[in-house]
Amino acid sequence: MKCMNCGYEGSGFQIVSGNPPCCNAWTTRKCPKCGYIDRHCEMDERENMEKRIKDMCVQIKKAIETNDLEKAFKLREEAEELNSYIGLKEEGKFLSSLAKEARKWKRNLAKALFEDEE
Repeated sequence: MKCMNCGYEGSGFQIVSGNPPCCNAWTTRKCPKCGYIDRHCEMDERENMEKRIKDMCVQIKKAIETNDLEKAFKLREEAEELNSYIGLKEEGKFLSSLAKEARKWKRNLAKALFEDEE
């Protein structure tokens, strides 16, 4: 979340009043840096997260096509963490399928590093 007053972006925002995010309600939050109180629509946040996850999946596919596996798997970790909050099914399956490949890639990278030392 980002403060509309001072631009602070990070954790520590206090919920002053509001309903659970599932209710598509407005939540009033207080900035930990400047104390500004802002009304925030949880549904807007969900839509932003969905778009971000989908964009990250496209970036992952492009990184894989260009053989930039380090970037692909870093993006996968970030996208998977975001998706754990909202649970997009198609993107979740895609990200899960890459988890096994990420582990295999890391093992091969470690193996290659040890072979270079010999």
